[in-house]
Amino acid sequence: MFDFKDAIKFSKQKYLLVACILLFIVSVSIITIEFFLNIPFRRPGFAVAAFGTAGAIVLLISGRYRVATIYCSVLFSVAIGVGTFFGPSARNVNSWYPVFFFYHLFFTSRKHTIAALGGCVSLVLIHFYFYRAPSELGVLFDSLGALLVLSLLGLAISKAMEQVIEDKDVLLKELHHRVRNNLQVMLGMISLLKDSEDSLDLEEALSSLERKILALSNVHSHAHVSRDFSHVFMKEVFASYLPRILPRAGNRLRLDFQDANTLLNVREASIVAMIAGEVLVHCIDNDEKSSDLIRVGLTWNHVDEYILSMEGAILPDGKGREFIEMLVQQLKGELDVDQKTPGSCIVRFKSTK
Repeated sequence: MFDFKDAIKFSKQKYLLVACILLFIVSVSIITIEFFLNIPFRRPGFAVAAFGTAGAIVLLISGRYRVATIYCSVLFSVAIGVGTFFGPSARNVNSWYPVFFFYHLFFTSRKHTIAALGGCVSLVLIHFYFYRAPSELGVLFDSLGALLVLSLLGLAISKAMEQVIEDKDVLLKELHHRVRNNLQVMLGMISLLKDSEDSLDLEEALSSLERKILALSNVHSHAHVSRDFSHVFMKEVFASYLPRILPRAGNRLRLDFQDANTLLNVREASIVAMIAGEVLVHCIDNDEKSSDLIRVGLTWNHVDEYILSMEGAILPDGKGREFIEMLVQQLKGELDVDQKTPGSCIVRFKSTK
């Protein structure tokens, strides 16, 4: 149906929410002011927009961005159509047709934008054919010409920006590829050092370093194949990273994600992966206290606050915990540890996107 552009790069859900709130305020204000000034009601488009944007705001707050985008497209089409035939059509063309066009250009695909432009032109021609208002003919045609020129400029700018973004994506993809390869070389060298040394302290230090590098390598591997090369799905990161550093955990470890599409940027994903890895390694080593089943999950409350939870994990004191607390500080988050059986370790932080 709709071919949506990637909403991750620009946080389009927030932009659409702000736009809907503003349109709701404008619509209600204009209708209210004209009512108190005893001006005859000629704003059916604003009436449709006022009622419709209220529903769109509810959808966006609940996180249903895709549904809200389709809903707004249909809503704005109805509002524009009603306003054209039953409202001041010349002013419609001057102001709201370009808004209608740029809404589709920003929030949907180029083909739907062209369809929206065609719909605007058709409305103008149909309106003139049925109503034939000679006094508005010059205004309508001037406005229509301006709309077409503005639309072509918008499409050209959009195409140029997409090319710039595509070039940047190619560069980022190559960068992630090289970083991943370099980290893999480092992992190989650490593995050789571990095999050649007999010191338990040195082996433990090398294992800790290996886990951290493996977390970075794993995140960059997923970023290399992600949609925008800047964000990764954390469930996929955990699914490939945690079993590798905890081969003896077996069935004790379970991923419990409410939303499999929970995303973090590369920096935050690397830190969160390190935190989860260090907590679980120390919990497995502290086998007599931790639960038989450890649930690992990452939830998002739709206001950029994330909660990393490890239920059944008891984190002991020591240098390992100090390092984990340092990682949490880098996220500017909070660490909550429950030492009582079955235990839990929870990290709360806000994403910078």
